[in-house]
Amino acid sequence: MGGQLTRTAGATGFHGRGISRHVEDAVDAQAKTLESLIHYVDPADMNGEDALSYCRATGARIAHPVGAPLTLGTVSGRWNGRTVMKFDGTAARGVEIEAQRADPTFAVDSFTFVAAIDIAAALRSDANGPGGQVFGMYLPGTGTNASPFLLCPADGTYGLSAGSKLGSGGVNLALASTPAADTEFIVAVSYDASDYTIKMYIDDTASAVAQDTGSAGTNASADDRAFMQTGFRLGSTDYTWNGNIGKNLWIGEAMHATSGKLAELDDLMAAMRSYYAIS
Repeated sequence: MGGQLTRTAGATGFHGRGISRHVEDAVDAQAKTLESLIHYVDPADMNGEDALSYCRATGARIAHPVGAPLTLGTVSGRWNGRTVMKFDGTAARGVEIEAQRADPTFAVDSFTFVAAIDIAAALRSDANGPGGQVFGMYLPGTGTNASPFLLCPADGTYGLSAGSKLGSGGVNLALASTPAADTEFIVAVSYDASDYTIKMYIDDTASAVAQDTGSAGTNASADDRAFMQTGFRLGSTDYTWNGNIGKNLWIGEAMHATSGKLAELDDLMAAMRSYYAIS
């Protein structure tokens, strides 16, 4: 998908009034260089309640749960004044991106997920679960998650957990090593399906803050109906995010697999830090 992006302003793009003028930002420029980019969710381009939004990478529809409107907006004095998705952890809020491939191995491919997020104090300090999800894959009709996930487990021990399949290994970042509550940061999770290695990075790729060298050993359940969720539940009303989520990207390869790919990931994370004025 390298070389181009779609851009449709949320407020005007699909309401018959034309598409607004857009000036490409630094994150857009880096995203365009990613040959394996699958999804690019940009809150600045999204619609609110009862309106469809569209993925920047593919044009796939981004749906909002019925009865759980998504709140879009700025956060006073934070996030560099940029629009973010705002979650309060009290309902099954979030977005779902429609399945894009007929290939049933989509859910088990190597992947990298990158997102700008913060964790609300109520979620970060919760030790009784069930936690909140930044992203995951869901398999319709089964009531279960399909595959990869990144979440705050709210168990009093870990601040972030990520893996290729919920309940089947992965990596955990100690609560003490997780950014403070209500503080925006960039997180990246890179998973290699060929050797089961997974690494997590915060703000840059100088060193992995958490990693597993293959003991996870479980790829996700394959199904062509699987779709990506951001800030939404994993099969129930549990795991709804509490905090804010900015731009987030799903890349169809493990960006830690080579030094060149890791450098590309670092450039993307740097652009996202600049966009949100994260020091």
